[in-house]
Amino acid sequence: MLLIQIVISIIYLGSWVTFVAVRLTRVIWGGLITKFRLRVYKSRYGTKIMKAHWILRLVTSVMYLGFAFGFSIWLPEHFCEFIG
Repeated sequence: MLLIQIVISIIYLGSWVTFVAVRLTRVIWGGLITKFRLRVYKSRYGTKIMKAHWILRLVTSVMYLGFAFGFSIWLPEHFCEFIG
């Protein structure tokens, strides 16, 4: 029973890490871009901000894939070690 609780807590921790690192970052950045949309488009740095937006989405996508594969590979290995 203790092993199941440990595995579930690791999965829960992984979902929070993914949520904070990927989803929350995208929501905050998207909200800022939406709120200041006209200022971004009319400013002389608008293209740089839009490039930064694209790079942020690319980086968070790579982080999401890394977390997903990391937890799907790391978790079964450690679960087998817990069981014996």
